[in-house]
Amino acid sequence: MTRWLIPISALLALTGCYASHGVLEDFECPEGEPDAPEDVPPVDLLFVVDDSESMEEEQEALRLAFDDILRWLVTGDVGDDGIADFPAIEDLHVGVVTTDLGVPIGSSCGRGAPGGALRGTECSGPPAYVAVDPMSPDASVERFACAASVGTSGCAVEQPLEAALLATNDEVDGVAMPELVGQAGRTNRGFLRPGSVRIVVIVTDEDDASIADPAFYRETIPGGPAARARAEAAAAHPIARYVEAFTRMGAEGGGFGLEIVAGVPPELVGSAPTAILSHPRMQRRYAPTSLTGIESSCRSDRGVAYPPRRLVEAAGELGERASIHSLCEADFGAVAVGIADHVGAIVRRATCER
Repeated sequence: MTRWLIPISALLALTGCYASHGVLEDFECPEGEPDAPEDVPPVDLLFVVDDSESMEEEQEALRLAFDDILRWLVTGDVGDDGIADFPAIEDLHVGVVTTDLGVPIGSSCGRGAPGGALRGTECSGPPAYVAVDPMSPDASVERFACAASVGTSGCAVEQPLEAALLATNDEVDGVAMPELVGQAGRTNRGFLRPGSVRIVVIVTDEDDASIADPAFYRETIPGGPAARARAEAAAAHPIARYVEAFTRMGAEGGGFGLEIVAGVPPELVGSAPTAILSHPRMQRRYAPTSLTGIESSCRSDRGVAYPPRRLVEAAGELGERASIHSLCEADFGAVAVGIADHVGAIVRRATCER
């Protein structure tokens, strides 16, 4: 057998991860565990990409980073140093949805595809996801780049958690609007496989605002951006809705992982979620002069981002199944390393436990 030992260099490079250190350092495959390629479970990797008007540069950074992420996942060699960090993933689906649920909110939004529906058929025809060929990944990189080019005309009320829920389920209870239906057996049929490791990667410059109150969709909130930001927070679904759904998703498959790429200040990456949430820059400081109604939490040459409190709370509840990265990293390559390392750790553990 091969013992999948994580080199010190990879651990030091894992700047974008909380709690996955426990998976990497403490878990070892049992002696005699087989490591043939067929023992590695399939992986279904869902990207939830913010398509609001402030995300052009961030989307470009993600598209450029995906080449590295994909290569590392299908080789198991993060950093291309010739050392196997985890078993190579030979059966990989990649899908893209947006944070726009495609329903009107007040007098805006409602122009997008159905919430949770995979993009991709417009790139090279069905299926709507990318089935990666590990022997020839370049075509998959090109198709992902097309699918992830979601544009910047999406709704400014970003709902990534609800989008992930709709994308990965047939039936979803408690939706705010009847138009919001599960897409797993509709547009997204075939994306999730039995026994697969399910990974959700959320890329956004604002917090989750997955709305539970139907009245929010019908009314125009007076009072400017700050008033609307307060209304969004008050109308949101509880975080437990998504933690329970993601936990169930992992139990029904071969495991689950959540990657958060959002407005966490880079210096806080690697801290516990409780420490991140208690930091002054991670508070929701309402600002009437801000376009979003909230003061920013971090900035980079690509733009500014805002405190993703709900996303960090979800990561905290999921523990080692979640990894937190900063959208404001000067070098987006650090985010790519963090995602690949954490996904690889989850796959490694799932392989050992099969």
